[in-house]
Amino acid sequence: MPAILFDLDGTLLNTGKGIFNSFRHTFEHYGIQSLTDDDYRKLIGPLL
Repeated sequence: MPAILFDLDGTLLNTGKGIFNSFRHTFEHYGIQSLTDDDYRKLIGPLL
C-alpha cells in the first residue's frame, strides 16, 4: 500500500506561536506567572 507522510508541525506549519499563546492563556487563567518564549520552547516535545 503506497503512502505519503507529512511532517506537519514545524515543517508545513509553524505552530509555536499558537502553542505559546495557549500556555500564556492557561497560566493567566490559573494565576501563574507567564514564562519567556525560550522557557516555553523547553516545554515543547523534542524534534525528530
